Amino acid sequence: MARRETPLVLATMAIAALAIATVTFTNITYWDVYAIKPQVVKYAGEDAKTPFINVSSYIDPNTGYNITRISVVAPVGDPTTYDDVLRVCNKYDKTMTLELRYIGMLTGPYTQYIRSFQVFWADNPSQYVGVDYGNVVPGPVSTVVQPGQCKIIGVRLVIDGRLYQDHPHVVNGKMLLATYEVHIDQTPHG
Repeated sequence: MARRETPLVLATMAIAALAIATVTFTNITYWDVYAIKPQVVKYAGEDAKTPFINVSSYIDPNTGYNITRISVVAPVGDPTTYDDVLRVCNKYDKTMTLELRYIGMLTGPYTQYIRSFQVFWADNPSQYVGVDYGNVVPGPVSTVVQPGQCKIIGVRLVIDGRLYQDHPHVVNGKMLLATYEVHIDQTPHG
């Protein structure tokens, strides 16, 4: 007696055979790349007019990235907040969503003394990215900026007062304690 396979069994076997045999179809695309000026520009905030904040920028020779470096000085043992460190301005003709993302600590010989490093949008300081007493807060933290408008970034720091007791020679406003990487992602609407 000959065995007849039902269409359902044959379909199942065909699907199983396709799953085992990997077939790749290639559709070739070419991507033309052009350059324009940055659509979001960063400027030093009002706090940079004090001796405690310095904002500079440069092009990284290894990556070609436009890096903005913010140097912050804070007293040991005193929670410190700067509300207007950096301004991120929309030069695009569309509304943009801006996101802060904490990437991590890059370097630093005295990082264990930095109890809190929080970067926030000044219009919503309760939402931040960074490190708070050992807890990493990667974000993102978002805000929306209209064309021609700016959003302000602030920072909160707590440097353990024991740094002065343990290493008084580094409490001079010139010795690097740590470097953190925070990204500002921008996405145009529509």
